Amino acid sequence: MATFENDGELFAAFNATAIQETIRTSEIMKHKKMIIDCDLLVLDLNLTEKILKLAIELRDGRPIMVDAVSVTNVNRVEAFIDKIDILKLNRLEAEQLTGLTLDTKERVKQACRQIVGYGVKRVFVTMGMAGACAADKNDELIVPAVPIPVDDLAGAGDAFAAGIAMNITKSLRSQAQSGVMYSAEHLKSRA
Repeated sequence: MATFENDGELFAAFNATAIQETIRTSEIMKHKKMIIDCDLLVLDLNLTEKILKLAIELRDGRPIMVDAVSVTNVNRVEAFIDKIDILKLNRLEAEQLTGLTLDTKERVKQACRQIVGYGVKRVFVTMGMAGACAADKNDELIVPAVPIPVDDLAGAGDAFAAGIAMNITKSLRSQAQSGVMYSAEHLKSRA
């Protein structure tokens, strides 16, 4: 949560991602039917490995999207990466996962191909004002960012993830474009 002054300057922020450490398997099992039946289960890597494993087992091959959310936790995905339909990363998370330096769009494409090689069906890597890279087993592409003035990027990655999740049945290009557009709209609404 962040609190901003009237002029848009950050006043205070607090982050309680450790709260996810308190989620117990019994809580997940209370919602088992919903987890099994939903069209797409979206997980983030702040969840414990135990909870991630349980949720993935409950899905039993049904679509799963994972948002890495942090460089610190991105390696948690390695244990079940081949069970993920959609993996959303930013450039730094993709660097951590692949061990590559992603200083050009071509290197980001290379990282996306590598991640698809791990078994992920679709991968999306956000690159800030350079747009986003998307890949599946047949293609990799770059979708340019929408040029807008940006004061604060908070929430842009979440909006991107929402865009790709909401468009799961679309083509790779359409899904990536939706992620970029959702992110741009989020940033515009904050300006």
